[in-house]
Amino acid sequence: MKLKKKNLLLLLLVAVMVAAMAGCGGGSGTSNDTAGPVADSAADADADGASDEVDRSDWVKMDLNWASYLPEGDGDKLRFEFIDAAMEKHLPGYITFNKYFSGTLLTQDVMLDGIRAGTTDIGFVDFAASGDFPVSKIWYYASVNVASQTGGTAALTDWAQQTQPDEYKDFVFLWGNCLGPASFMTTFPIESVADIQGKQLNATGAMQETLKSWGANPINMTTGEVYEAVRSGMIAGAYASFGSQARLGLTEVAPYATMVPMGSAVYGFLMNKDSFNRMPESQREAFMAAWDEAFYDGMMLQWEKINQLVEPSIMAAAATVDWTFIDPDTAEYKEFASKSQGLLDEYLDSLDARGIDGRAEYANIQKYLDKWCANWWTFERHSELYKACADGTIEEYKANWSNPQPIPTR
Repeated sequence: MKLKKKNLLLLLLVAVMVAAMAGCGGGSGTSNDTAGPVADSAADADADGASDEVDRSDWVKMDLNWASYLPEGDGDKLRFEFIDAAMEKHLPGYITFNKYFSGTLLTQDVMLDGIRAGTTDIGFVDFAASGDFPVSKIWYYASVNVASQTGGTAALTDWAQQTQPDEYKDFVFLWGNCLGPASFMTTFPIESVADIQGKQLNATGAMQETLKSWGANPINMTTGEVYEAVRSGMIAGAYASFGSQARLGLTEVAPYATMVPMGSAVYGFLMNKDSFNRMPESQREAFMAAWDEAFYDGMMLQWEKINQLVEPSIMAAAATVDWTFIDPDTAEYKEFASKSQGLLDEYLDSLDARGIDGRAEYANIQKYLDKWCANWWTFERHSELYKACADGTIEEYKANWSNPQPIPTR
């Protein structure tokens, strides 16, 4: 009798082991609700060889759609390397991104609705494209001191994460993207407000009102129309980020650029809240830790390089452009700022009328911009690349490019 009992126990033990081994194979990873590998209080080694106890017994594998209306460029590839590496470190084997570029899943005008509806789990959103982000729109106004793309991007992300503006409550804010100081790219040099009086320049959104306040005549064209309009003399140039204009090849027909550290278009990567909440709490924490690590410890230390030194259209354009800079301390710069201040005041008043303390929000935004732009990646640092292009030392600049000081404490 004892022998039979033993045999039965052995058979049961073998059955349990076989079932456990089968479970370790996991699923295909194609479903948002597939159970992940069993790792009941498993010890997981991090990048430094240290280990921490992570209970992943209730974690789920997720295939996440990631949509952008922008084309996939060299910078995007490098950015994805950071996030893919961080995901593999914090959530090994649990997260797969299906990346859709050039509006192949969702176009710019329906991106926000697509994130809400779950058509995509993560999407790239223009915060000025709808009325859903009134506080974020403050960033666009010229009186806001956005001194660099790198600093502005960090400031936007830090601001959204720390202050959690109510306008993001229906989403999960992953990280921001700030285009940095706007540039005039024109057929004539600009050194003061007087130089643009009556000139027809392409601009969109809040930048149109900014141009009006400076005495220019803003013309709103589609992206595909701008190059030919400048080439034919229909307009004298454009006011937007240098990068977006370089990708249009605009430097071929508008060889003068004046960069001013004032205002910026801002965007963000937002996630569908239901998709995020499918993960148990410990997995959500690991997921956000991966995004933070990829952003602050990875991308922010390489952001300027990713967006300037390796982007072919920007490098090609920058190397052939005659540059004119407005120094932030000059009277000319102050004149631009003073003439556009009324627009910001007007907008902040409109926020007050909606029950939003516009001036408090503006002060808070500027606090984060000071932290990241004035005290970390400054306008002077941001403009070094363009100055090197202007004086013919671009190859030397590229060879000697280095990371900034460690990022500020968050």
